[in-house]
Amino acid sequence: MFLLTVPAFFSNTATAWEKSAYISILGFSLFFLGWVASKIRSDYGRKYRDWTGFDIVVNMGLIFAMTLFYWLFSLAILRTNSSYLISKTSWPFSWFIGFSIALSAVGLYMGSIREGSWWNKKKVFGIILIFLVLFSFAWIYMFRSSHEAEVIGLELSPDRVARGDSVTVSLQIHYVAGWEGPIASLLQRNERVWSFTKRLLSKERVIDLKLNGETVLEERVNLNYGETKTVDFDIEMQELGDRSINIDNLTRNFKVLEPADLVVKNLEVDRERVKLGDTVSVYIDVKNVGGMEGTRTLELNAGEEIETKRVTISPGEDKRVSFSVSKHESGTYSLRIENLSSSFTVLKPATLEFSGLSVSENEVFMNGSVEVSVTVKNVGDLEGEKTVTLFLNGEPAKGKEVDLSPNQTGTVVFNLSEIPVGNYTVGVDNLSKTFNVVDPRDAPVQYLTYYYGTAENYVSKNYEIPDEKTVQGLAEFLHQIKLPEYVEDYFDCSDTSSVVEWLLEGAGFHAFVAMNYELGETEPYPHNWVMVELRDGELAAVEATLLTSGDIYSPPGIVIGPDGEFKKYSWEYERFMDWKEEHPPSEYDYDPDITLEEWKDEYVNQSIDSVGIPSREEYYSPAVKYESPKGLVEGEMVENAKYYMDESEFDWWNVSPFNRQEPFSKWE
Repeated sequence: MFLLTVPAFFSNTATAWEKSAYISILGFSLFFLGWVASKIRSDYGRKYRDWTGFDIVVNMGLIFAMTLFYWLFSLAILRTNSSYLISKTSWPFSWFIGFSIALSAVGLYMGSIREGSWWNKKKVFGIILIFLVLFSFAWIYMFRSSHEAEVIGLELSPDRVARGDSVTVSLQIHYVAGWEGPIASLLQRNERVWSFTKRLLSKERVIDLKLNGETVLEERVNLNYGETKTVDFDIEMQELGDRSINIDNLTRNFKVLEPADLVVKNLEVDRERVKLGDTVSVYIDVKNVGGMEGTRTLELNAGEEIETKRVTISPGEDKRVSFSVSKHESGTYSLRIENLSSSFTVLKPATLEFSGLSVSENEVFMNGSVEVSVTVKNVGDLEGEKTVTLFLNGEPAKGKEVDLSPNQTGTVVFNLSEIPVGNYTVGVDNLSKTFNVVDPRDAPVQYLTYYYGTAENYVSKNYEIPDEKTVQGLAEFLHQIKLPEYVEDYFDCSDTSSVVEWLLEGAGFHAFVAMNYELGETEPYPHNWVMVELRDGELAAVEATLLTSGDIYSPPGIVIGPDGEFKKYSWEYERFMDWKEEHPPSEYDYDPDITLEEWKDEYVNQSIDSVGIPSREEYYSPAVKYESPKGLVEGEMVENAKYYMDESEFDWWNVSPFNRQEPFSKWE
């Protein structure tokens, strides 16, 4: 223990005055301890050679008394108080106390219990250890009691605050400047030990914050040894005027002012009527009637849009804020901010409104012309020249300039000529009309054209031609044909038979126009249909009128033979199958195995059994078959008279331009 006091003497941190005090104390201690030890030995050693536990307690009490005396003696020598002693000489004083206690114990042991047992030695050292622990706690208590946590910094923000807002007070608090010396250096070598030591020496500081001399906040802050801590407080200000914040000897001043109050005073527009897309300047006058500088976001309602602008204004200042508003749709727009409002109008430019689009002809022969007209009105607010564009099948075809005053109406006419054959749609704006340019030779069905020279080319372009010329191939081809509506004495059996026969010839079938009487006869009522020679030589009858549009339309139009031939390809059978599909046996009460004949007898009016002639036998036993309608028109000799059908029965080849085309132009 004595050796441990040597560094204290040679430490660079101790002053010469302190070192002299250490020498004096150490010398006195050695002398005093020697005297006490010899006294005890001479007076009590012979009499009480075997000490009891009570004797040890008495001797320890004596040691404690001597230690207290050393303490008081040190204070007298150093002429200071305990706070100075602990803060300036804590490390040498600790070694001095430890050395004194140890030396006293050794002296007692050597002088009084030298002959005692090892058990007595352990008692002595155990008591010494307990005393050291108690002394350590006493030292810690005195250390914490003699040091205060100091407020070393006071900051305030802002120094101008609006009434109702809060001011932020920031305090910087420090506890003990630092502990130096051998013990501190020894403890700092281990981070955990040093951290524990700092927590052990921690201290609580009561913050007493005053506003204009009156306490407004009390709060406790705990600090570890050597720690500097910054704490912030928000204090709401309600009273106007100059204010000050105080703590210890630190003071900060600030002002409490009326809050900023930005008032909108006026709303103006530079123009009330503008063109589409032009910019309108809107001016707003704002004044700050409060005591603080203020920032505010102004929101200008302009129609369905909101324009915003952020402004900052000093107290008492007037400022004019401008907005730029542009609209891309015509109309009147309201401007509003708070309780102020104004408006401006965006004028609609010259705008054309179209109506009454028409074409002179819905169907035009090739090399002809068509006239397209449309009514135009300027529904805008301004006069202007505009281009009217005519579109043909979606592509611009022609354009014309028009100059109309507001609400003025005019008509624009376009002439189209030399347009190729085809279907066309003309359009102006969102209006449209259709017309067709046709070559009569390419549209025999629609225009009742019977022109064998173009039959093969026409059919191959418009229909799928069956490879096999069987009844099945015939039915498939006939299903593709749909003729114009049946009109008696205009488009009836003779016309339809001629057209169907022409189409079948173009598809590669050998077909005839059949009649139920020979020319010159008057009975029965004349009727025409088509007979088709199939690949195997059989003839199939086709009722051509059943291929006309409307309620009568019943493809394929094949008639069942007298002995049931072609039954499953007939128009009656297809109607029968369609009926069964629409009336399933599971939902209607009839025999699922019902035959076509049973169905006709029970569910169908007999009028569908024949069209124009009464029986199947007559369909398959025509009075005469013609290779083309030419024979019908030219007529046949019966005895000495020549009979022929009226050309009006086949007027499609007897009118322009067909009557100028071969072969029709050669017919008499």
